[in-house]
Amino acid sequence: MTVFTGGTMVLTVEGAVTLEQSKALALKALGGPAKTGYVYGTPRAPLPKPVLATAKPGSVDQLKRDLTAKADAGSVPAQLALAKLYEFGTLGPDGSAKPDHAGGAYWYARASDQGDLEATFRLGLLYRDGLGVPANPATALDLLRKAAMAGYVPAMVPLAYLYGAACTPVSPQRMTYWAQQAAEKGDPAGSTIMGYLYNKGQLGGGPPYYYKMAMNAYLKGAEGGDCLAMMNIGGLYFNGDGVPQDRALAQTWFQKAEACQGKDLDWMREKAAMYRQRAASGRLPAVQEAKPESQRPTGGGKMTMADAEKVFAGFLALMVIGAALDIANGSADSTGGSAVTGSSSGGSPGVAGSRGSTPAPVRHCRQVQVGSFSTQHGRGAISPSGATTTVCD
Repeated sequence: MTVFTGGTMVLTVEGAVTLEQSKALALKALGGPAKTGYVYGTPRAPLPKPVLATAKPGSVDQLKRDLTAKADAGSVPAQLALAKLYEFGTLGPDGSAKPDHAGGAYWYARASDQGDLEATFRLGLLYRDGLGVPANPATALDLLRKAAMAGYVPAMVPLAYLYGAACTPVSPQRMTYWAQQAAEKGDPAGSTIMGYLYNKGQLGGGPPYYYKMAMNAYLKGAEGGDCLAMMNIGGLYFNGDGVPQDRALAQTWFQKAEACQGKDLDWMREKAAMYRQRAASGRLPAVQEAKPESQRPTGGGKMTMADAEKVFAGFLALMVIGAALDIANGSADSTGGSAVTGSSSGGSPGVAGSRGSTPAPVRHCRQVQVGSFSTQHGRGAISPSGATTTVCD
């Protein structure tokens, strides 16, 4: 760590020091905290305010008008409820969701600027995915880091993935740190990431150690409902990685993964079904045998809007509209920010999910298709990053 003041270096520290020790040394060298006059982070361009449509009494558009009056007056709960109403509260004639991400982004930004952590988190996801705003990984990183550092657990796993995709010298350490923080605070997706990093041998130790740690982390993720953790437990039993090779247990875990529900998981369910069938027929690889499978999943990995998803979209819209009505009618309005709790799901408020929005890819030097489960000993874990990842094995 190096500290400068007025262009002059006043302190340099080498060796292992904790974050708190670094802060204490820096404050001592600078003579105390003070404003630098420098704006840190990535400045956000102003977002256009959504135009209100002509409203019929009792309609969602009328509810937007009622909430906008409170939101314009500075009510953070009204701003957050209005943002969710734009993003989740509208259905098309066929029952599918019709989000207005741009409208949601505007009101998330207003609430975030007043310190609401959930709004900061959700705005970060929109910048990450380029929904309603231009995709901007740097802005997404700033927003998710702000929410995560304030203790908002749902932001920690997406932040870990963004660090993993950043390709800087400190990216792996920061990715691991935030995945571990999420795991310790009960987010099953954080446990799955930690299991994957152990499984790939990236956290040190030899195969007996890191397979054991991978299994422990995957089990914790699976207990929390994470589908990829279930798939990878099946993989450990299938390959005999750190555990006795067990056809029945591999089949059981692949079957659990195959039955797992969630968006964007078709590619995983297809692979789970294939390997469950292989396990059922006794077609297990020789332990320690390296036979990487190069086939890529077909179908693009994206689920179509099935009837079940329409039901979920309708249920979610009802939840959002109900919360908005409470605030519009004054029964749930307050000026406080978000509590430091919540699901890690990036796509739906108040409804827990195993993965949330598809996160950014994990960095490992070369692009490969994940979900193509390998029988290569010790290198068959599916990255929790989505349809593709970058690996260096």
